[in-house]
Amino acid sequence: HSQKETRRMNADDIYRIKVVNFDGKRIPILMQNENGPCPLLAISNVLLLQQKIHIHSDLAFIDFRQLIQMVGNHLVEFNPPHPNPEMQANQQQQIADSLAVLPKLGRGLDVNIRFQKINDFEYTNELSVMDMLGINLVHGWLYDPEDKKTASVIKDLSYNQLICELVELDHVTNTNKSSGHKPEESAAAWAKLPSVVSWNMAGCNPRSQTSAAASAPETSQSDDEPLLSKMRSAQVVEAFLNE
Repeated sequence: HSQKETRRMNADDIYRIKVVNFDGKRIPILMQNENGPCPLLAISNVLLLQQKIHIHSDLAFIDFRQLIQMVGNHLVEFNPPHPNPEMQANQQQQIADSLAVLPKLGRGLDVNIRFQKINDFEYTNELSVMDMLGINLVHGWLYDPEDKKTASVIKDLSYNQLICELVELDHVTNTNKSSGHKPEESAAAWAKLPSVVSWNMAGCNPRSQTSAAASAPETSQSDDEPLLSKMRSAQVVEAFLNE
């Protein structure tokens, strides 16, 4: 959808209100109007359960514009002007940026996580909305710190950085192909590794080339090692991301 169409669709959205028992109280929450990600509803329901925003329990529905206005008003009230003029100017810019981003959260939220801590995200304007509302966002995609092999590869890299490493290896293997790197040499390198991921080097399936690998002349260890190291890391990364 175009931006104009998305704005129109968001503006037409209507959310059903359901009253639930929470912490001994009857509190209205919002229901999805269709399946899919909607961080705006998640934010609204957190604020409703915390009783920081309020919807009359007699209402059956609330529309997108009303919801944006309600959450936006709370965001401004939650961030009173800072007494330091310089800090206040920065704060006001953050508020303006958050209010501009808020309507976009009706359709989804892109995040780039790191895998050591549950609250480790790359900063974005969308995530700053959570900070400005005092909401802690967490994820559950962590590697086991006792898995030393995975920990040594993943380290503090983000999801996007790991994907870039996989793309870089793909580029290296394609470069080897275009520069005349022999398929049997690629197969020989792959034969040294367990078959964990589905990389194909120089157009060859490494496991289908065992006879060629056995007969291929070995390249020197110093020539093989950088590529082998990247392959091993790629195997660990793909195994982790596919768990």
